Amino acid sequence: MGDGIFGIEAAARHHFGKSAADLDPRESAKLAAVLPNPRRYQPTGTSRYVENQSERIYSIMVQRGIVIPEFEDAMTPDESSLEADQKKKSIVGP
Repeated sequence: MGDGIFGIEAAARHHFGKSAADLDPRESAKLAAVLPNPRRYQPTGTSRYVENQSERIYSIMVQRGIVIPEFEDAMTPDESSLEADQKKKSIVGP
């Protein structure tokens, strides 16, 4: 997955700063997109190739039912709900 980066876990930690288990579907698609040449392409870069391939991979994941976009949206908290949770914790306590 690049110079000195071996395996998906190491790649996830190097490029996204988190475990492979914690990657969202789009991040996973970006890692898959660079597999043909990980020394040339970076999953976090702005390469048009990586963007196009990762979108193609993501759409295949959706078509095959691996990813359900509505579920993905529901699992991603928005800023207002995070702020509300913080207020509840400060009022109620630990």
